[in-house]
Amino acid sequence: MPPGVVRGFQNVGEEEAHVLILVAGGVSDTNDAAMTPEDREKLSAFGPQVLSELEKTGLRFDAGVD
Repeated sequence: MPPGVVRGFQNVGEEEAHVLILVAGGVSDTNDAAMTPEDREKLSAFGPQVLSELEKTGLRFDAGVD
């Protein structure tokens, strides 16, 4: 998937489902990964320490924002 592309997945079935995502390229950080501001809001329900730790890895929450 090219950088800057926002992609989401939703289970439309009644049974529990799993998604396996492989990030490849030999880089061990998330400086080229981003989630949406809406994702940040959802993750904030788990507490500010969760967001802080994610942001320390380089994960941004500006996907889809011009």
